[in-house]
Amino acid sequence: MQHIELPKFMHISISGTKLLVLALQLYIVTSIFYIYPSGYPQPADLIIFTAISISFVFFLFKPQWRITLPMALGLSFALCAFTINMTHYALHPDKHFFLSSLYYVFNLGVFIYTYRVFKRAPQTFARAIIPILVTVVALECFFVFALNITDGYRATGTFNNPNQLAYWALLSFCLLVAMRYPQPLKWFDYILIAALLLVEMESLSKAALVSFFFAILCLAFSRCVTYIGRGLLLVGCLSVMVFAIFSVQSITKTFSAAENIQKTVTRLASIGKDSDDNLAGRGYNRLFEHPQYLILGAGEGGYERFAVKPFELHSGIATLFFSYGIGGAVIFGLFIFSILRHLPPIYWALTFATMLYGLTHQNIRFTYFWFFLGVLAAIADIRYTGKVKLINK
Repeated sequence: MQHIELPKFMHISISGTKLLVLALQLYIVTSIFYIYPSGYPQPADLIIFTAISISFVFFLFKPQWRITLPMALGLSFALCAFTINMTHYALHPDKHFFLSSLYYVFNLGVFIYTYRVFKRAPQTFARAIIPILVTVVALECFFVFALNITDGYRATGTFNNPNQLAYWALLSFCLLVAMRYPQPLKWFDYILIAALLLVEMESLSKAALVSFFFAILCLAFSRCVTYIGRGLLLVGCLSVMVFAIFSVQSITKTFSAAENIQKTVTRLASIGKDSDDNLAGRGYNRLFEHPQYLILGAGEGGYERFAVKPFELHSGIATLFFSYGIGGAVIFGLFIFSILRHLPPIYWALTFATMLYGLTHQNIRFTYFWFFLGVLAAIADIRYTGKVKLINK
C-alpha cells in the first residue's frame, strides 16, 4: 500500500490539538490539589492560565474564532462584574473587589478555551478526558479513604474544605454523564458513579448530597441507563432519601456497620437545624435589609458593610442578585440559557443540579464549573450542527 504523506501544516495542526488537550488533562489532574489557601491561585490555575495565554497570543496573530452567543453573554457578565466591583473598590478599597473581578475574567477564559478545544477536536477530546476523569477520581478516593484526610468528621481529601470536595464530586458526575449521553453507560461508569457517591457521602455536604441524588434520579430516566441500571439507581437513592426523611433511627440500626451511610443519613436529617443552615446564616437577609443593591449590585467585597462579623454570601444564587443586581443575574441566566437551549432535558437537569448546590454555597466562582459549562457549550454546537458524532468508548 502506498504511503500518503500529510502536508506539513496538517502535522502542526494535529500536534497543536494534542497539546491543547494535554493542557486540559493536566488541569483536571491537578485541579483536585489545593496547595494554597482558598481564594489564591492553585497549581491547576497556573497551568490552564499558561495554556490560555499561549492560545490567546496565537489568536492575535491569526484571529479565526467566531464569537458565539454564549461567549458574548459570558463576556458581558464578566464585564458587568468587573465594572461593579471596580466601582465599589474606588469608593471602598478592599482587595476582595479586585480578586472577585479576576475570578470571572479567568473563569471566562477557561470556558472559552474548553469550548474551543472540544469543538476543534471532539473525538480527541472525548478519548482524552474520560480516562483522565477515571484517574483523578481514583486519586481522590485514595486520599479520602486510604489516607482518611478529614476536617473533623467530614472528609476533605485533597481540597481545603469538605464543600469543595463535595462540589467537585458533583461536577465530575455531571461531566461524565454529559460526555456519555445519549449512549448507554458502560459497566465501569457505574463503578465511577458509585465511587463519586461514596466521596460525596464522606464529605457530608447536605447541599451536594441533595443535588447529587437529584442528578442521579434524572440520569435514571435518561437514555444512558438500561432497565436494570435504572432499577439499581432508583432503589439505592430512594432508600437512603426515604429513610433519611422518615426513619433516621431505623436506617441507623439497619446500617449500623456502614458508617458512611449512617453519617450521611444523620447529616441529611439535620437539614434546617444547624446554625448556618438558615437564611441569615447564608447571608440571604442582606437582600431584604439592603434592597437598593438589587438594582446596581453591591459587588463582592466590603462585607463589613452588612454584618458585624464580615463574611461573604454563602450562596452563588444570592451573590448574583445582591452583588451584581437584577441586571447581572439576568445576563448570567441568559448565558446559561444560551448554552442549554439546543440541548436535551438531561443537560438542563445536570446544570440545575449544579445551580441547586449554589443555593447554599458559592458555586459560580469554582473554575471546574466553568470547565463543565465549556463542555456543554461545545456539545450543544456539535449536536446542533450535526457535523461531528461524539464517541462512546
